[in-house]
Formats: sequence, C-alpha cells, structure tokens
Amino acid sequence: MDIKNLVQKIKGNGIDLSVDGDELLVSFDQFKIPSHLLATIRHYKKELVEYLTSILEYESIPRLPDQDSYQLSFAQNRLWIMSQFSEAGSAYNVSGAYIFTGKVDSTALSHSFWSLIGRHEILRTVFREEHFGNTCQVVLNLFDIAFSLGISDCRIDREIDGRISNDFGSPFDLSVGPLLRAHLYRTGDEEWVFTYVMHHIISDGWSMGILFRELLELYNGEIKGIPIELPTLGIQYRDYAAWEQSNLSRDVYAGHRDYWLGQLSGELPVLDLWSHRPRPAVKTYNGGVVHGMVEKDVSDGLRNLCQQSGSTLFMGLLSVVNILLYRYSGQDDLIVGTPMAGREHPDLEGQIGFYVNTVALRTRLNGSESFRDILGHVRGVCLDAYEHQAYPFDKLVEELGIKHNMGRNPLFDVQVILDVDVKSFSVHGFEDFLVANYHLSKETSIFDLVFSFSVIENAIKLTLRYNSDLYDFASIERMSSHFFVLLDQLVTCPDAAVGSANYVSDVEHSIILEKFNAISTAYPSEETVMSLFEKQVLLRGESPAVVFGGDQLSYAELNAYSNRLAHYLRNEHAICGGELVGILLDRSDWMIVSILGVLKSGGAYVPIDPEYPSERIAYMLSDSGCRLLLTQTAHMFVLEGYQGELFAVDLQLSCLSTPSLNPFVTCAPTDLAYVIYTSGSTGAPKGVMIEHRGVANTILGQQAFFGIKPGEAGLQFASASFDASVSEIFIILCSGATLYIVEDSVKQNPVLFCEYLSSNSIDILTLPPSYLHLLDFDKIGTVRKLITAGEPAIISDASRFFQQGKYYNAYGPTECSICVTMFELNNNSGFEKFVPIGRPISNSRVYIIDGFGGLSGIGVPGEICVGGAGVARVTLTFLN
Repeated sequence: MDIKNLVQKIKGNGIDLSVDGDELLVSFDQFKIPSHLLATIRHYKKELVEYLTSILEYESIPRLPDQDSYQLSFAQNRLWIMSQFSEAGSAYNVSGAYIFTGKVDSTALSHSFWSLIGRHEILRTVFREEHFGNTCQVVLNLFDIAFSLGISDCRIDREIDGRISNDFGSPFDLSVGPLLRAHLYRTGDEEWVFTYVMHHIISDGWSMGILFRELLELYNGEIKGIPIELPTLGIQYRDYAAWEQSNLSRDVYAGHRDYWLGQLSGELPVLDLWSHRPRPAVKTYNGGVVHGMVEKDVSDGLRNLCQQSGSTLFMGLLSVVNILLYRYSGQDDLIVGTPMAGREHPDLEGQIGFYVNTVALRTRLNGSESFRDILGHVRGVCLDAYEHQAYPFDKLVEELGIKHNMGRNPLFDVQVILDVDVKSFSVHGFEDFLVANYHLSKETSIFDLVFSFSVIENAIKLTLRYNSDLYDFASIERMSSHFFVLLDQLVTCPDAAVGSANYVSDVEHSIILEKFNAISTAYPSEETVMSLFEKQVLLRGESPAVVFGGDQLSYAELNAYSNRLAHYLRNEHAICGGELVGILLDRSDWMIVSILGVLKSGGAYVPIDPEYPSERIAYMLSDSGCRLLLTQTAHMFVLEGYQGELFAVDLQLSCLSTPSLNPFVTCAPTDLAYVIYTSGSTGAPKGVMIEHRGVANTILGQQAFFGIKPGEAGLQFASASFDASVSEIFIILCSGATLYIVEDSVKQNPVLFCEYLSSNSIDILTLPPSYLHLLDFDKIGTVRKLITAGEPAIISDASRFFQQGKYYNAYGPTECSICVTMFELNNNSGFEKFVPIGRPISNSRVYIIDGFGGLSGIGVPGEICVGGAGVARVTLTFLN
C-alpha cells in the first residue's frame, strides 16, 4: 500500500488526519466515513502514524536577510501583470464586511490594525519595477505606511451600501500602497458596519479570515488592557516567494510538473459557451451574481451518492457542473479551475499573503455514461490533482506554452469553489460587542462563470457569479435554474445516461412549447397563391403588376398571358395534379408568366437557373422527371441529353390562341406547388417538394408581418431557383403591389443597383446580408421595408438601416416553405452579438433540440427542428 496515496485519498473524502503521540486522530465534517475507508484506516493505522510523524519533521522555509527588495511569487507576478491593464480596475480587490453591535472603541480598533501591519510585512508591501523591467516587492517601514482607519457617522443617512461599494471598487496603486483599506461606519448608537479591502496580490480568502480573527483578538486585548501574544511568525511572505522559486530551481516539483504536463497534453479544449454579448478583445471584470439553494432532499441524495462512491461533496457538485457545461456546449473535453489553499507547508499556517494556488481539472465526458460513472471519473481527477497541487499554476501555464489570449484566462474560464466551513456567524463574543456578517453584492467577476458553493448549517447554497460583459442576468438566472433541475434529475436517476437527463423546468418547458409557439392562426384552407393573385386581378386589373426593363404588364395582362399558357399546358400536354414542369428562363416578365401558368394549370414548377453548369441542369431534369421544359431559344441548344418536350416561351407564348379566362382548376392545399433543388453542398442536390398550403401560409403570414400594401413597389432579386424568389413574387402579386424584376447586369454592379432602386422608387427589398453590405445606404433612401434572409444578418447594417426604415430578418430552410421565423428590429431589440431570427410564423412550430434529442433550454444552442403547415414532403430524390 502506498501510504502517501492513501493519505491523499482520505483527505479527498473530506477527512483530516493528525497524530498525538502514537494516536491517530481522525476528524471529518458532515459526512459519515464510508465503512470500507474506515476499515482501511484501522488496518493501516501504524503506517499512517509513522508517515504523518515523518512529515512533521519537515524542512523549515528559510528566512531571507533584510534587503531593499525581494522577488515575487509566481502567482504575484501574474497578478501584477494583469493589474497593469486598465480593465482590471478593482477586479482583484478582496473584501470583507461585518456588523458590530454594541460599544466600539474606534481608537482601540485603529491601534489593533497598526499592530497587524507591524506583524505581517505583506500588509506594508508595495510592488515596483526595477531596472530592465523586472518587478520586485518592497517592504516599507511601519512609519512609511499612510494607513488610517476611516470613520464615518451615518446615523442620519443610513444608506451606506453605495459608499461601501465605492470603497470596494476603488483600485489600489500597487507601487505606492498601502494595499489595505479599512472603514468603520456608525449606523446607530450601538450599531456599526466594519469593512476592509485588500489587493489580492497581498492576500487571499484564507488570509482575510486570519486578518479579521487576529484583529479582533488584538482589539479584545486593547480594550481589556491585556497584551495579546499571537503565535510567532517564523517567516514572512517574502521568504515564501524565494523558497518557491528555489524549489523550482532544485527540481523539487519535478514529479508534480510531469503529472500536469501529461494531464494537459494534446490540444487543450476552450469552452465555447453561447454568450449574450460578443467577447471583448481585452478581458473585462464587470460582474453580476445569482443566488440559489439546493433543496434538502436533493442535497441529502447527493451526499448519499458521494458517500457510496467514496467521493466528497465537492466532487459531486463539480460533476454536476461539468455535465451542465457539457449539455450547454456539446463539448466532451472540459477544463474547469478550482482554488487550493496552497498552505501544505506547516510554516504557512497563520500567514497572510497570496498563497492560494489554482488547479486545472480536466474531465472527459460521454453522454451515454451515468452520473455514477461521471462521478467516479471526477473523483479520480480530483484526487490526482490534490496530490500534485503544489506545482504553481502560473509556472504550469508558462511550461505549457499557452498563447496568451487578451480576452480570456489561461486554461479555463469557469471556476468551481466549495466552502464547507461557512458559519452563520450570527454571534461571536467579544468585549462589549457582537459580530455578524454584512452581505453586500460584489459587482466584479475574474472568470466568465464562477460556481461558488457554500455549506451553511448543512444546507448547500449556490452563488453563481458571471461576467456581465458576456452574459445578462436573465440568462444566468436560467443557468442557475438548469443546474438545480439537472442536479435533481441526476440524483433521482443516477444510473441513467447523463445525455438524456432533463434540465428544463416544467415552467420553462411550458413557455417553450406554448408561449414561444403560440402561433396557430386560422387561414382559409382553400386558398392558394393563385386564388390570392386572382382576387387582386379582380380588384386592380389595370394596376401595374410586373415591370421588367421598359416593359410593363398590368394585373389583367399578366393574368391573361398566364391563363393562355395554363390552358395550353392542360390541353396539349395534359399537365395537372401537381405534375412537374421545368422552367429554365432568364430573368424577365415571361419568367413570372411561366410560373403563374404552370400553377394555374394545376402543375408544379421546377425552376432551373440557366447559369447552372450543364451537368447540374441535366441532373435536375433527370431527377425531377419533367417531361416538359419551358425555356427560351437562347438555351434550347444546350440541353443535350434531355428527352422531354420543349416550349420556347419567347417565341411560342405570343402565338397561343388558347382562352385568356381563368382555367377551371381546383388545387387542394396538399397539392404540389413547386420543387426547388438544394445547393448540394452536402452531397447531390435534393428536390424539395412544397405544397400549396405551405406557400399560402407563408405568403399570408409575411403579407401581414411586413404590412405589404397595394401600390407599393417590391423588387424581385433572387434567382427563381432559390425559394426566396417565391416570397418576393407572391407577397407582391397577392397584395396588389408592383413587382420590379431587376436585370442580372444591374445586380452585378452595386452602384447601378442603388440607382435602379432609387429611379424606380422601390419600397420593399429582400436581400442576402452579404449583398446588402456592398450598398451605399445613402443611395437607397426610397426603400422603406428591408428584409434580409439566407445568411446571418450584419448588426451594423441592420442598425444603420433601422434609422431610415423598417428592418426585418427572416429565416427558413428550403424544406419549410421559404420562411419559418421572422423578426422586426425595434428600439427594444437590445441585441449586441447578432440580429435575432425572431419567432415562428403562423401555424409553424420551432424547437431547439440538443444532440441527444431533448429540448434545449432557453438560450442554450441546439439544432432547429420545425413543424407545422410549411414542412415539405419527403424530398423528390428520396422518393426516386
């Protein structure tokens, strides 16, 4: 048995060992010692006593002779560098606040502080640059310290939180000092609030407790007139810093270094959590906090699971945090940090200074594993980390050669902390007054996220601190809720796969399913875009419907031409019942006539861009099985291999003698309207089959959302082979507005394009964001309604256009009838990182699903899944 490893295992279970002569003393907090571990301790009692006795015979940290300056510890050096950035401000201030009730002698309290400053050199240490850019720490003489206890009488104005926050938020000058401030606020005749704040470079959480405890002991002595003899300090922090450097030069930490370099080998994961705002180029420290409590039955269940596996409470909580981050990010390799006291050496007991060391806990997760499995993995990671915790974190970062990212912390941006020694601290007996905690929220955060757990009277509290330049309060409040729901699920079903564990509360689940998708709207199920268009023909027959170049067709003319074509298709080619007809035409008014003619015949059109490679054109014609292709003379001789019939629209349409009246054709909502082929970026292009009900639902929804009015002018920009063209065409023609078809030559020149918009007074414009970005916004002043789609919107362009008109962002895959969500930019949008895609359109439902098929929480990334009226049939390619 390796006794050293056994000691680490015992300590990892929250059990402290000490010796008294030949006796082994065992102490523990809220856990019962697992029976198997207790049996092991009893079996190896003799070896444990011998080992613990041997390490008591330690080598003392040597004292340095007095010098003008001293080297920094590794941790101090990093903190000094970080503090040089203005963004750091007061981020590295550590503070404490307490309520004193009773009689307080401010003079005695001030004397006690001076005694502490004389006792601990670190409290009168400053940091200065020497020659060649090296930084050193300088210990000032006691009488060179400009320290004074601040005293304020606030009995009239009892609002002191703002004053305290200002004090806590005021930065220190590391080169001047003192790096300690203290203040006594009198809020009543016998009520005071005492605060103190230090820079982290001279203190840590453990040190804060030492300072306050010794301060009160010295104060008691002052009041009673009895000299207080505190334990002698064998060393000062300057000695520790030199000793740490010496250990590294003597390779004392070689085994620890080898462990960490192995544990953190290979490509290091960077946690990519979705954030409300873009990450600043230079790290910031503005923060916020959310609090929550673990339910007692859940807490008890977690403790039992930890006890069964020989794990500590920290290991259990860390496991849950890891699983939550895994479910949020989908990343199965995670690194989080946790602070260690860094006081393994007995000489460091009772010392004030920056001793805390950080360890990086790397865990690999698998969604098919259970909570018990993950807990076992985390336990092993933690025990190994405890054994090798002596290696300085900052030296490790240096050894790993991590490229510094000014916007992030090295190695990890999430920290997990557990403090099991928190007391309610309601009453402590001192001379003439009682002490209680004074709670004040700290508005800074050194990490992106800090999951800080504390055990108070056996209850587990979560304080979730966050960087408010990345996240907003609502998103972190949801994250806190997700943690508690997930914890409950994992404790209830510890043997189930963690990938399937639900973390969405019933309330949130209801919001997602009902509120976010409350879009069922009645619409005439018998309507198609053809019937909607024909209504406009009756209302506005002489109004301009389509403009292309110098040609213009009224609604009546457009209807007549398309009717003649429809009758021809039915009579000569027996097109009906959703049969597919190919359309391969250049942009023109005849393209619109052809689309309407096919739909009026009862057929469904397959648009093919003439600019496509011949191989793609041949594939689409073959895959779709079109036996008829509407084209033009310029393209008829490049269709080698096509066995179907051809109709040259530019030659033959004007020669048709078929009726110009609407054909008597009834299209059911479930009949096919068109087939559009995907790009084929992930394989062969697929023909997406869209029904009339989906198109009509989208067009009616967009008409209402965009507020399309008769007489407005809308542009037809997209290729007919993209479904954006369907929206552009029919939101205009089904509203009594005028559709302008822009020539390809104009589209290819942004300057000419802007002139076209202006000269034709275009009101409604749909563009891909990348094309919009090329335009001079000062030259498109006539546009009043701008819709972007097909790509992520560009924030700067959206914000700029919003100053001159209405900006809409739409989203929808080809498989969902053009569009499934829409968003209108307004003064309350408040986006900083992206332009939202909005809410589902009428009669559509949108869900965000995680990698395990479960519902993602609000604000958690996942895959968009769509249901409702617009969803396509299976692809034509699949049917073939």
